[in-house]
Amino acid sequence: MSEPRPADEVLRALQERAKELNCLFRIDEILRDANLPVEEALRLVAEALPMGWQYPAQCVAHVLLRGQDLRAARFVDTPWKQSAPIVAVGESIGSVCVHYLQEMPPADEGPFLKEERRLIDAVAGR
Repeated sequence: MSEPRPADEVLRALQERAKELNCLFRIDEILRDANLPVEEALRLVAEALPMGWQYPAQCVAHVLLRGQDLRAARFVDTPWKQSAPIVAVGESIGSVCVHYLQEMPPADEGPFLKEERRLIDAVAGR
């Protein structure tokens, strides 16, 4: 197998950023819907999160908020996870967590990209 060409690497990076932006746009859309109960909105956020990660087919998520665990339907707790705290008025009130269902190749933060760290932090901040 030949080494990736620089243009291939740039294209791959752009595709990853597009996935992250689409994920963020979808989550903003969910959170702006005033007709959705909070629990349903957060469950939809958990279902939308994997689309922004490098391996979406192997990714699941959940949102913990004030003792409630709002999970995507196929959520499984695994050791390959990335999380960010949800903070309100300086107090941690929950977290957003993304898990891979199986071990993935090493990246910037375990199997996760540095851009995925920024994405999960942005989602938790919303």
